[in-house]
Amino acid sequence: MRSVWICAVAVLLSMNSHAFSEVRIGLLVYPPYVTDDQKGLIVSVIEEANLKEEIAISLLPPKRLFLSFDAGKIDLAFVSKISQTPARLRSSTLLRMFSGDTALFFDKRHTPDIDAKLMDRSKSDLKVAVIRGVQFEAEALRKDGFDVWEVETPKQAMRVLTAGRVAFIHMSMVPIKLLLNDEAFRADQKHIKQYKRTYLENPVGLLYRTDASRSIRLAVEKISTVLQDPGKMRAILEDNEIPSELHKEIAPRNYLNR
Repeated sequence: MRSVWICAVAVLLSMNSHAFSEVRIGLLVYPPYVTDDQKGLIVSVIEEANLKEEIAISLLPPKRLFLSFDAGKIDLAFVSKISQTPARLRSSTLLRMFSGDTALFFDKRHTPDIDAKLMDRSKSDLKVAVIRGVQFEAEALRKDGFDVWEVETPKQAMRVLTAGRVAFIHMSMVPIKLLLNDEAFRADQKHIKQYKRTYLENPVGLLYRTDASRSIRLAVEKISTVLQDPGKMRAILEDNEIPSELHKEIAPRNYLNR
């Protein structure tokens, strides 16, 4: 009898130690949230939650990320609020992690008469770059008359903007502000201007299904615990070398001001 009890305990311990082994997280490269070397704010939160070794992280291009989530090939997907389609809104929940407020940016060297062009009812000759696969964003801009050009990363968006291949990029503000401090774009700083916000609130975080398994929900709970700790959140921002003037812009205020 004792041996049976010992075996049962061993099985339970084994199950607990592998509770998160089936959780698959899909991330897209979108600095500072996720970098191409699989670091960034989202990854730091996952590590702080002691989940890095217990879940599978995949870096995926945007469109493939959305398709993989919709097909059930990944359990958690790093997305923004405007990545939600009606179907996803009905069947999933977004764990809000950071602010991702968006804006239109333009290069005044290539589009000096920006106000006149935007006042024109027909904007079909104005290309705007957006992240591939974010249907709501692309559809909204198309309805407003823009010619939408989909790209994979904010860095690619900046390259086509500074080359004059698009009139605008529509991106989260923090990634663009950080890119302008990047050596590759520092010379372009004075020419890139923010025109206006088109979405006042666009949080980014991890999307999971409303019928998620217990192991997925446990992972979400662990991540949520980190998000609610102002000391840990402040340390994560500092460890990722986010300038202090951007802390309140990128992190929800209630995380930092408790």
